[in-house]
Amino acid sequence: MSFKLDTESWEDISQKKVLVTGADGMLGNNIVRELVSRGCRVSCFIEKSHDGHTLRELPVEVVRGDICQPGDLEPLFRKNDYVIHTAGVTAMWPARSAVAWNINYRAVQLLVKLSKAHQIIRFIHIGTATSFGHGPMHDPGNEQRPYSNHVFRLDYQDTKFRAQEYLLKEYRENNFPVIILNPTFMIGKYDNGNSSNKMILYIFKGKVPGFSPEEKTTYT
Repeated sequence: MSFKLDTESWEDISQKKVLVTGADGMLGNNIVRELVSRGCRVSCFIEKSHDGHTLRELPVEVVRGDICQPGDLEPLFRKNDYVIHTAGVTAMWPARSAVAWNINYRAVQLLVKLSKAHQIIRFIHIGTATSFGHGPMHDPGNEQRPYSNHVFRLDYQDTKFRAQEYLLKEYRENNFPVIILNPTFMIGKYDNGNSSNKMILYIFKGKVPGFSPEEKTTYT
């Protein structure tokens, strides 16, 4: 499989045709706004049940659908050259979730298949920093450390790691044009109500449904 080479400078990205999945989420919305400000033609893919209110003021195409259904996605792949994939399930509960496997892993496989079929120039995947080993403050984790969060048995973390491994394998074996970004905890503007901001607000309002174990503290 060969791909078109992106030889243009991204300093001038006007008129580039970009598909953004999960575009009404906090990260996706901020990405969409940056693309629009630079003159890109943006297609936004969001869940069927979402009203997309964070996108209403923007000059973009909004398409609702199921990210696991090829028929909902293929028309967008036909008319775009770049894909920025921000959609995903971030819920930690329930710990075991078929939905997380469908959206965080199997949907990525589908997106790669469609990207190959339609000669996507660049596929940018938003992963998570939990996909590589962590460390203490004096020796923090980095991308070279092996995945260690499997001990928590959380499908959110396991599915994101599996998706990353799949994408890296596609890059190594098939030269798939992927860039993987692994952010940590994110807060910011244009939140649709389902992002990390929600946790901050719960803490602020004293509504966090949990507590840490009691520990004895000795002061000297």
